[in-house]
Amino acid sequence: MSSIAAASSNDHQPRREIDGEALRRRYGLSRAELRVALGIAQGQSPREIAAEQFVSVYTVRAHLRSIFGKTGVKRQSALARLVWQS
Repeated sequence: MSSIAAASSNDHQPRREIDGEALRRRYGLSRAELRVALGIAQGQSPREIAAEQFVSVYTVRAHLRSIFGKTGVKRQSALARLVWQS
């Protein structure tokens, strides 16, 4: 998963796509961290991401701590905002 697209609430606006590889390079994220960041941006909980990726929720939380350190954000909501603005 290297990019995601968001459905617009307004049918007249084009869908917004996130370039996951650019995000990964910009912040030095691992591929696993990128998958977690994209999941958060899509509104998934750490538990949902863990189930989807077949890892423990503790692994997802460890990835989140690493992502927070690399990006300078402190909350999942701020991470989602950063991903969508990138």
